[in-house]
Amino acid sequence: MDNPYTNWVDLNIRSEYESKLPEMYEKFDDKTVLAKYQLKDLSGYCIYHPKFMNAELKGDLFVTKGRSIDFNSDLFRRILGSKT
Repeated sequence: MDNPYTNWVDLNIRSEYESKLPEMYEKFDDKTVLAKYQLKDLSGYCIYHPKFMNAELKGDLFVTKGRSIDFNSDLFRRILGSKT
């Protein structure tokens, strides 16, 4: 699968396991561990909820969901239309 929009695994980490994240990242620095799970790389992200003003409703706010993205990821390059 060469499509970066569909080629990822989303893993939610519960707050009680956040202290284990550095250990997990260290483990997945090993390419053999990534290969074992058929993963290319491992990266984190943050969820946020930006507020937008609805011009048609004269200032009414609505909230949506967003997430951060790694600037060096295949997905980011695809969004920007870059071939490199």
